[in-house]
Amino acid sequence: MTTRDKILEVFTIIREDASASYSEDNVFEHLIIPNGKKLDDSFKGKRYKIRFVNALQTTFAVCFPIDFYGKNWTLDALCAYIEDRSKNNAANLKMAQKCLAQSKRADMNILVFGNLLLLAPLPSLEGTFFWVYAAVPIAFNALMLRFKFLDISYHKKLIAIIESAAA
Repeated sequence: MTTRDKILEVFTIIREDASASYSEDNVFEHLIIPNGKKLDDSFKGKRYKIRFVNALQTTFAVCFPIDFYGKNWTLDALCAYIEDRSKNNAANLKMAQKCLAQSKRADMNILVFGNLLLLAPLPSLEGTFFWVYAAVPIAFNALMLRFKFLDISYHKKLIAIIESAAA
């Protein structure tokens, strides 16, 4: 199976409507059903884009740099990029380890700032309002920790895949 076939297989699995037509000029824009918005202008579009990129990374045992996400990829350019990227397992492993370290230390500032912002009005509230409002920071913390855990577990899985591909 060629790189192109694997990319199209992942594309078909991840995209919102697998039977819809698509253009090879900008593969990412066809992950969601066209609704007048570009892919990066909606949460749904960003979600599908991240799923697609993560699936490509795990399928081909590569780790993409940050500037990969901002480019509009044609199918041929994406195939060539992935084939070139697959040749250097040491660089992919180092980048995945760097992403893991970054995801372990990131988001703590958001948690601290979010807690300070959300907990500030608590002393002035009484009774039921206190407990209802106290649930908001708890839910915020749980959500942020869940995202952090998912990110860390994804990068650990990606490192294991890259290491097994290198062996």
